[in-house]
Amino acid sequence: LSIQVAARAEKAGYAFSLADLFDSMTVGELCARLSAGSTRGLDTVETSAFSLVDEATRALLPEGVEDAYPIGFTQLGMLYHSDRGREVSMYHDIIPHTFYLPLDEVALRASLACLVSRHSVLRTAFLLSGYSEPLQLVYSEVSPDLSIVESLADWVSEEKIRGFDWEQPGLVRFAAHDRGDRFELVISIHHAIVDGWSVSIFASDLIADYSARLEGKTVELPALESSYRDYIALEQSALNNPEAQGYWRDQLSGFSPTEILST
Repeated sequence: LSIQVAARAEKAGYAFSLADLFDSMTVGELCARLSAGSTRGLDTVETSAFSLVDEATRALLPEGVEDAYPIGFTQLGMLYHSDRGREVSMYHDIIPHTFYLPLDEVALRASLACLVSRHSVLRTAFLLSGYSEPLQLVYSEVSPDLSIVESLADWVSEEKIRGFDWEQPGLVRFAAHDRGDRFELVISIHHAIVDGWSVSIFASDLIADYSARLEGKTVELPALESSYRDYIALEQSALNNPEAQGYWRDQLSGFSPTEILST
């Protein structure tokens, strides 16, 4: 919610950071900070394809990759725990949606293809080894995996066992079940490429495109303003920031590192 507030305020011409928002106990206090010019805007960065990897790494990438950048630390944590907790489907999200529209398989497959094409995280694979650092590779083309099923319960049970191969692009699968005047669509996806906000955005984009197709129309969705690559660039900037490093050294002074035992 705080990020939404800051982002919407910035679009309206009021720039302040999340630190400014949390330090201000009231709207009046935040306005006073804005009036005094003592706030700063949200951190932003401009990146481009392959800008976060060196030329030597890029030369090693497989065919069909349109971008590559380091895996975020939160993502690495999720992948680690997923690998250790495969029997409980750790970080394997299965999310149901009800579409109050008739099921047209051809239109749905086309809309899902547009969704996957629009959002690069849906075409991403994770390579934990083979390069100088763990990388996520974005492939230029990935066909969406859609099953039309009679029993969603059976499909979900099989999905939990099936899991994901992180080195293969497209860590998402879909299943649809026709209910006559509506249909159920279940998204099976790894949490390393998605969060709650992202799922809402995916659903909104999909509904807009699918609804238009049912009417024989097309829809032009607004261009995306950022990518996950931008977030990784900000994370790397923070990790290399002397001020941030000093802050955490102070916070953790006097504590001993926890030893992680291998099994």
